[in-house]
Amino acid sequence: MTRSHVAPMAVLLAAAASVHAQPVTINVDQTQSSINVGLSIPGASDNDTAPIAGTLDFDLDLDGGMVTLTDFDLTLTENINLLLEPFGSSLSVTGTGVSVEYQPGAPASGPVPLGAGGAFTFMDVPSLPSGNLAYTGSGLICILLIPCSESLDLELDIGTNLADTVSGTLTVVGDTVTLNGSISLTLPVPADGSLGTSTINATIVGTGTLPMDVMGACELCVPGQAPDCTIQSEEDCTNAGGTFLGDGVVCPTVDACPCNFNCDDFLNDQDFFDFVNAFFGAGADYNDDGFANDQDFFDFVNCFFTPPPGC
Repeated sequence: MTRSHVAPMAVLLAAAASVHAQPVTINVDQTQSSINVGLSIPGASDNDTAPIAGTLDFDLDLDGGMVTLTDFDLTLTENINLLLEPFGSSLSVTGTGVSVEYQPGAPASGPVPLGAGGAFTFMDVPSLPSGNLAYTGSGLICILLIPCSESLDLELDIGTNLADTVSGTLTVVGDTVTLNGSISLTLPVPADGSLGTSTINATIVGTGTLPMDVMGACELCVPGQAPDCTIQSEEDCTNAGGTFLGDGVVCPTVDACPCNFNCDDFLNDQDFFDFVNAFFGAGADYNDDGFANDQDFFDFVNCFFTPPPGC
């Protein structure tokens, strides 16, 4: 996958695919994403759904077909309201400021393979809920609940749990990454499960943009070969032994002197001697046609005695 530059002097952008994993932040689409929160106690259960906002962070290795989950932070934008009526009693539950995040300080999950259509599944992902869960009971249930009215701090009273799965698909079109995913989490309420069990099931749709490495002109001169200039990233240019001319810089319209054979930026007798030694030694494919023959000699001599612009 490549990106085109729109004008010769515009900032040039690199290909998204890389041998290295690329970080991408997925911004949750609140209009298409939600969390369903359920609570089950002996004799009753209820659930409610609210929209969510937030982000998920991945490292994508497009070449290797792998993905790593590094972070997420999902927040309900509305309260959760539950009403359970076990055995003629009632239990009213309100969740406010509820969120679920990747456990701070926990190592990243994965990498895992990207399957057909960009499918992935992470198992046992460290997750930390937060927010407030207040309940008020009446009737027989108060025999079981002591106290019968209480407010729970989800982070303090429940703490870190493992999300059963974080799964979905990640598809890449151009620079845009689209997530269609889900998170499933089962929690004891409170930590000892004395009240019941809560389930959190998130449906997530969102998009992000792959980072774009700025490109620029890279001049590469290998002794024994005509100098060359290509557009690439600074890292790739440096690794190839070239000279990076700067972000967004285009290659000169006039090529570097092709008969500066020893790459010292000067055309002089030493270039001639170095070429002759190479030509009668291991061979010098001066014109880069795949063959070292008399034509290379004639082309070099013509350049040396009639230097073109750039020499």
